[in-house]
Amino acid sequence: MLDKYRLVVVIPTYNNASTLGTVLEGVLRQGLPVVVVNDGATDTTPEVLKRYPNVKVLAYSPNRGKGYALNRGMEWAADQGYTHAVSIDSDGQHYPDDIVKLVEASRLAPDTLLVGARSFEAENMPAKNSFGNRFSNFWYLAATGERLADSQSGFRVYPLHCMRRPYIHWPRYEGELEVLVKSQWRGLPVRSIPVRVYYAPPSERVSHFRPWRDVMRISALNWTLIPQALLFRRALAALRRTVRKGWRQFVREDVLRIGESNARASAAIALGVGFGLSPLWGFQGVAALAVAYVVRLNKFTAFVATNISLPPAIPFILWAGYALGGVLLGKGVTLQFGEVNAQTIALGIGQYMLGSTLLALGCGLLTWGIVYTLLSVFHPARQEERSNG
Repeated sequence: MLDKYRLVVVIPTYNNASTLGTVLEGVLRQGLPVVVVNDGATDTTPEVLKRYPNVKVLAYSPNRGKGYALNRGMEWAADQGYTHAVSIDSDGQHYPDDIVKLVEASRLAPDTLLVGARSFEAENMPAKNSFGNRFSNFWYLAATGERLADSQSGFRVYPLHCMRRPYIHWPRYEGELEVLVKSQWRGLPVRSIPVRVYYAPPSERVSHFRPWRDVMRISALNWTLIPQALLFRRALAALRRTVRKGWRQFVREDVLRIGESNARASAAIALGVGFGLSPLWGFQGVAALAVAYVVRLNKFTAFVATNISLPPAIPFILWAGYALGGVLLGKGVTLQFGEVNAQTIALGIGQYMLGSTLLALGCGLLTWGIVYTLLSVFHPARQEERSNG
């Protein structure tokens, strides 16, 4: 439980001298302590900051990126005993008066990360910003399964007292998405609060967002986040459910999925058999788990079913794939079963890959038909309950 609520405003800035003073004056009117992180600015930012002796300044050179600057400011705040940090951009697009709205919401939910959601329909909003927001929102949804109105907004309240340090690892704009995704994974609620936004006319606008470069960096971040989401996030969620429910209830509801429809139960087994017979040796179980997660099938059942390719069966599976590929390509079967090994299969790798892939698909479909028929005969009530529900 939070004993004392202490908040500071963190302003990362880089070459925004023309708007920084106005932003600082608006923030200081809110009566809150302020720290500015000068992220290697090369304009007149230091001169602007000298006009505000009550503002704490953290400065370094060269420029390291917004994610780095935010992390630097928040770590300083935590070291000073602050429990929360409001971040606001220095380009003048946010209204400092809206800090009150964010702080009020934060006091009611001190363990929540709040994001000030801007309107995508705001006047003068640059097309590149709209695209960047929607692109980032898509990846947030893909990585967490949750929707967020504006994952690129820099106007936020971070509950430092329940976050892990370092708060942000990725140094530039992509760091703002990273901290949201990882906070949500760790069970920290992330919620949007509508805020106003002002976009200056193009002739007055200063922006350091580079569409192609920064979109590529966001993509690179998500190529690391998505595999983690598929393979580990659900496992951690399952562990938390185990603790809450107890082992017996967890096994019935989440592992065995008692009461699941016959069609979905059959599909999970068929998926595992298909991947077990596929040429993805060494990755069959991982691939089955990932696909089962995406299509929401029983991951435990799918993983167990991949064990159709246990070592005693491997030579039979290799030969069957090779033989089927030979038939399909019109090459015939030149190897005898006893001659099948890694070296001989390598000589006809294309033949084997084709045959093995079609063998996996065919056996998967056949498995689904057989299992579904058996379940429908011996457990018809299961299908009826799901249909009526």
